Amino acid sequence: MTDTLIMFALATVVTLVSTVFWRWVSSISQIQDKNGSQIDDVAADVAALKAEVYRDYQSKSESRHDNTQILDMLREIKTDVTRLGDKMDKKADK
Repeated sequence: MTDTLIMFALATVVTLVSTVFWRWVSSISQIQDKNGSQIDDVAADVAALKAEVYRDYQSKSESRHDNTQILDMLREIKTDVTRLGDKMDKKADK
């Protein structure tokens, strides 16, 4: 009877340990699935951000072209201000 009781106790302990182990494995699996979905969400956000950057931000060549236009306009303004100053000097001399 003692051997039977020991075998029964041992079987009960093994069953409890295996139950705890499989619960632990199941929780890890759920956490892994959750992490996988979060990684997919982050990847989608990064892809959307890349598309936004590509759509909204200007390239180097566009930036250089805009800078060239701005510099040309500033040169025109400088020329106009110089002419205006010359005219005012002529008018003041009269």
